[in-house]
Amino acid sequence: MSSDKNDLLIVGAGPTGMVLGIELARRGIPYRMIDKRSGPSFTSRSFTLHARTLEMFEQMGISEKFLKDGIRSRGFVFNFKGKDVRPTLDFTALDSPFPYILVYNQNQTESRLREHLDCAYGVRPEWSTELSGLSVADDGCRAELRCKDGRKEVIEPNWVVGCDGVHSFVRSAAGLDFSGANYQGMVMQMMDVAYEGFPGDDDWIHYYMSKDNFLLVTKLPSGDHRVLISDMGEADDPNLNVRDAFQRLVEGHVQGSSLAAPRWATKWEIWRRIASDYRADRIFLAGDAAHVHSPSGGQGMNAGMQDAYNLGWKLALVVQGLAKAELLDSYAPERKPVGEQVIANTDAMHDIIMAHGHGMEDRLALIRAEGWHERTVGGISGLTYNYKDMVQAPVEGAALDGPPPGARAPDAELADGLRLFDLLRHPRLTLVIASEHEDELAAELSSVVAKRYGAIIKPITVSAAPPPAGRHDAKILGANGTFAERYGRNKAGHFHLVRPDGYIAYHGLLRERHRFVQYLGDWLISAEAQS
Repeated sequence: MSSDKNDLLIVGAGPTGMVLGIELARRGIPYRMIDKRSGPSFTSRSFTLHARTLEMFEQMGISEKFLKDGIRSRGFVFNFKGKDVRPTLDFTALDSPFPYILVYNQNQTESRLREHLDCAYGVRPEWSTELSGLSVADDGCRAELRCKDGRKEVIEPNWVVGCDGVHSFVRSAAGLDFSGANYQGMVMQMMDVAYEGFPGDDDWIHYYMSKDNFLLVTKLPSGDHRVLISDMGEADDPNLNVRDAFQRLVEGHVQGSSLAAPRWATKWEIWRRIASDYRADRIFLAGDAAHVHSPSGGQGMNAGMQDAYNLGWKLALVVQGLAKAELLDSYAPERKPVGEQVIANTDAMHDIIMAHGHGMEDRLALIRAEGWHERTVGGISGLTYNYKDMVQAPVEGAALDGPPPGARAPDAELADGLRLFDLLRHPRLTLVIASEHEDELAAELSSVVAKRYGAIIKPITVSAAPPPAGRHDAKILGANGTFAERYGRNKAGHFHLVRPDGYIAYHGLLRERHRFVQYLGDWLISAEAQS
């Protein structure tokens, strides 16, 4: 099925919109991306890219663009005023190829994504183009645009995705509530500045807490430092300029250091809200249009891009006529619970670092709680978020060892330095077959899937035995790797279907492959049905 340029409209050209645009462009889906801003942002609040996002970027084929310039931070150091202890949140033991936080400014993230979209696919955002009206009919949407030259345009896309931020026009037009509340009286201020004499290590993000204020300091790839503060209003002293207000608060935590005049400074009120739904008929929400929360841990931009990554492949398959429209019903049930978990986790971190008016012992007690470190690192990194409660797959006749449907697909070492993640770097789903010497069954399943769903699913086979004659391109030797450890040690041949966003869709036995073929027919459209 072909689509015209107006088949899909993305509103918002920030990181969320860019990831969605790349995912659609990777699959040959034409669309329009508009943004009411006159051009890209050159400043940013966010400065962290977490492990799950970097895994996503690797699968998209763009991670090296970020790793080359970013600072690999080990995690967070907590400094409680008046206390000798300095707890840490250490990310270096993460079960990921990216066991760290990558410090990378949001405007640079947007720039890299924008460059990739332009250079690889020839797609550019339409700046100074505002959505001024939006409605939905049975057969599509009606969108009214106000263009840079004052011209008005009406288009009729089949689908609209609102990536247009906290004050989302798309969300309002869709009639979706944005419930929640602000953190009462809490204002964040930040600056990028040359910072002389800061004693902290460059490969850690430093948190400083007192009863009435909070300070964050981290080195940026530019050589400047990001300095972020929150207090009970002292820094808003009208008798002080911005630099002096920051300096006074800094001196309360880090003596003998000095801030220069800021290269950039801003302040904003913290919100805590989530949309009542991430979808209204043919309209979807992603990123800040769907959820906003405390900046604690730096999860907002990451969660938004992961929304887009979940939605992009699903929209593409439906637009291409390769999947039934019901596939799109999974987006909101999968991503809204993740948004709720992100809000809960940022609240928990907020209660430690920005609980103004509460003493240090109360906050230290939260850090010392059993399981706090593992739980918090897993949430901030994005690795523990999953869809195990949402993904529906037939129950196999036998219990299987290995990651279940809805779980994040882990990386695994294969032979000759090859990693499983290397084999997932394509826009299709991946059928990963562990033959366990059941070569005929493996070959049969691979053949059936390739014939019926070759445009949608890429079959690969992982085995400890050398590949049989004629199947050298279908088998990956993994005798000395970690595949069995990560994907299950089952006595019989089994397989996983890995979704394009890196989560398990199905886990089954080769001898029960008929269940899997039936499952595919429930939501994908086979080659025979398309012809």
